[in-house]
Amino acid sequence: MTDKGMFNDSVAVNIPLKSDDDTEANINNDPPAYQNPHLNFNNGWKDLGFAIVFAIHIIVVIVVGLVLGLPIVLQHMKQISLEKPFRLSADFDIKPFAYSLSGAAAVGGLLSFLTLFALQLCAGHFIKCSFFILIMMQILLGVALFFVFPPLCVIPGVFIFFTLIFISCVRKRITFAEAHLQAGCASLRSHPSLVLVAVLMLIVEFLWFIFWCLMFMGVIRALNIDLTTNKVNMTSNQTQPATIYGLSTKT
Repeated sequence: MTDKGMFNDSVAVNIPLKSDDDTEANINNDPPAYQNPHLNFNNGWKDLGFAIVFAIHIIVVIVVGLVLGLPIVLQHMKQISLEKPFRLSADFDIKPFAYSLSGAAAVGGLLSFLTLFALQLCAGHFIKCSFFILIMMQILLGVALFFVFPPLCVIPGVFIFFTLIFISCVRKRITFAEAHLQAGCASLRSHPSLVLVAVLMLIVEFLWFIFWCLMFMGVIRALNIDLTTNKVNMTSNQTQPATIYGLSTKT
C-alpha cells in the first residue's frame, strides 16, 4: 500500500530547454539592455501633454514677440535714425574690428579645447582650484569693503561661511564628479559632431532670448497703454457732470 501511494503522488519536474553553455554564450554575445540602449518611438510620445504645452508656449512667445515687440524696436530704430543719422567717417576702417573679433573667436576656441583636455586629465584639481579661487575672491571683497565701510565685511564673511559648509559637504564627492567629467569629455572627443550641435544650440538659445525680450517689451508696452487709457477714462469721467438723486453736480 505504501508503494502504491508513492506511485500515485504527482511530481513536477522542470527540464531546462537550454543548456548552461547556451546561456553563457548569450551572456557573452548579447550585452545587457543598459549597455546597448535602443530608443523606441513606435509607441508615440510618452509625455504628449508636456510636448503640447511646450509647443504652445513656443508659438505664443514667437507670435507675441513679432506682433507686439518687433514694431516697438523698429519704431525706436527709426526715431534714432531720424534724430541722429549714422554716418561713417572717411577714416573709418572695419578691418581692426574684424581682426579683433576673429582673434577673440580663435583664442576662445583654442582655450575651450585646452580646457576639454585639461578636464579629462585632472578634473578634480580644477574643481578644487575653483573652490579656492571662489574663497579668495570673497576674502578680497571683504578686505576691499573693510576700507570702504567696515560693517559691510559681514556680507562676504557670511558667504565664506556658507561656502566652507558647502565644500565640507561635497568634498567627498569630488572624485565622483571628476569621473563624470572625464567620461563626458571622453565622449565629446570621440564624437566631434557634438561640438557642432552645441554651436547650433547656442544659436537657438540666442534666438529664444531675442524672442523673449521682444515679447517682454511688447507685453509691457501693451500694459502701459491699457493703464494710461484707464487713467484717462477715469479723469474724464470725474470731470463730467453727474446726476445724483435728481441733483446735477460736477466733481
